[in-house]
Amino acid sequence: MDLILINKNNQQLDLLNSTEYFILSRCEALHGIDTDIHTVSSPYIDGTIVEGVKALPRGIQLTFKVKPDIKNSIDFFTSVVKSKQYVTLQQTENGNTITIKGIATIPPYTRMMSMCEIKLDIYCNQPYWEDLNQVISAISMYLDLLYFPMETGQYFTPYGRPFGALDVNATKTFTNDGDVSVGMNIKITALGSVENPYIACSTGEQNGWFMWLNVTLQQNDEVEINTVRGQKYIKINGSTTYNGQPVLSYLNFNGTDWLQLETGENTFNVGEYIGGTPQVTDNVYFTITYRRRYE
Repeated sequence: MDLILINKNNQQLDLLNSTEYFILSRCEALHGIDTDIHTVSSPYIDGTIVEGVKALPRGIQLTFKVKPDIKNSIDFFTSVVKSKQYVTLQQTENGNTITIKGIATIPPYTRMMSMCEIKLDIYCNQPYWEDLNQVISAISMYLDLLYFPMETGQYFTPYGRPFGALDVNATKTFTNDGDVSVGMNIKITALGSVENPYIACSTGEQNGWFMWLNVTLQQNDEVEINTVRGQKYIKINGSTTYNGQPVLSYLNFNGTDWLQLETGENTFNVGEYIGGTPQVTDNVYFTITYRRRYE
């Protein structure tokens, strides 16, 4: 993942690969939507009359551990990032780029500490954002994947994760903390031969629903299912055809629609659909990605 901050003069600051000067240690955002309610009162009516409700903006805050020489590192940072100026935060991952524009603010800090922290607040003028929430999740996941002990302290999470490990749990729970149900991008990867791969839901209104493919996957074959409304597709190894036939022709449903991620907790499991019965197996693993929506 790349994370670049661009100022109004088109100067760029690499927020992840400037480790000789600073290390990004935390990324947070304001959640919920605050409102400004305009009311008027009358001596003849109890209470007040609501004349207008306005949703207020939200922002993002990045925290950096500054490395010695503190003065030199801060000068490097502030040569590009200055308070009260418009900036663009650009996050790129897997060929997809998301940009967020806002006004930079650097709260007060001290240069006198041997281990100095500097914060960057980006004021975003829109109260309803979707891309911002995705950037927060992507950055937080990136930080959480790395752990580097250093003589002067730990810059990343206190508990590391091994590189290259796969979460092969056949059952996983995902939480949609947005306001409405959303589609998903589901990837099912075969660790060996998998007959009639399926994905099923065991919670909410979709309890008992599942989707399965009438194919046999070989090791490292990957099924990708996109259930976003208006953008639905299914691929095997990046192609919409399999053995000369549309992949969609192999798809079967037990339920009335493509699986969605309902609000709240959603539990899914994967395996093989054999003899008319879904059977969980450790020969396959899956991931789900999605974008929350707020109304």
